Amino acid sequence: YPEDPYDRIWESDLVKRQNYLVGKATGTERINTTRNIEIETREYPPVKVMQTAVVGTKGLLSYRLNLEDFPGNARAYAYLAEIEDLGQNETRKFKLAQPYIADYSNAVVNIAENANGSYTLYEPSYMNVSLEFVLNFSFKRTLDSTRGPLLNAMEISKYQEIASKTSKQDSNSVNAFATLSDEIIPKNEGDPCVPTSWEWVNCSTITPPRITKINLTRRNLTGEIPRELNNMDTLEELWLDGNLLTGQLPDMSNLINLKIV
Repeated sequence: YPEDPYDRIWESDLVKRQNYLVGKATGTERINTTRNIEIETREYPPVKVMQTAVVGTKGLLSYRLNLEDFPGNARAYAYLAEIEDLGQNETRKFKLAQPYIADYSNAVVNIAENANGSYTLYEPSYMNVSLEFVLNFSFKRTLDSTRGPLLNAMEISKYQEIASKTSKQDSNSVNAFATLSDEIIPKNEGDPCVPTSWEWVNCSTITPPRITKINLTRRNLTGEIPRELNNMDTLEELWLDGNLLTGQLPDMSNLINLKIV
């Protein structure tokens, strides 16, 4: 979906994959619309995704599926939009029945009311929930509802522990280089290696990560090469050509792994 600003992968429940979707409630039917869906909220699921939905016509909408790389803690979103034209005396109200989570399961969902209109996204979120490998979830129609529960899409993101930060001596050194050019400062904030490396450094895979390469060719660097460079004892390549550096070379006696300058 090129219109997805977060470049997510959306899979249909019709996809046949071994040990993935292993069960759903009887009476589950698919519906769709060609009308536009208003999605201007926090998560921006694609309009094409929101134009389809499943409905529990017998009052229960449930799925049983296996979650890859679980158990673990996760953030889950239900993406809901009323894409059927309900009659004047018709309502669609339901609750989260399984898993039972006190803060969420007692709330009644009325999509059109929660979203301030039909064909408009409502996205309740379930933050930091503990999920097992096998997920059983269900929405159940309330007694005063004339229509069964509806679900357009769902998203589950597992929380991952961030790896150890880059060694302090390497971080201090590359930050000193960053001050030599206004061009590279805005693009590089946070840790130089974690979760992904800055565009002008290469990092090792050890813990904590160490910097093995600096490539600042033609980056309009001015001033003197930082003396902190001598602390980068794992550095193998240093590319500084095409700049306007001045002054004497700093001490580099500790750069025992340096191969290319």
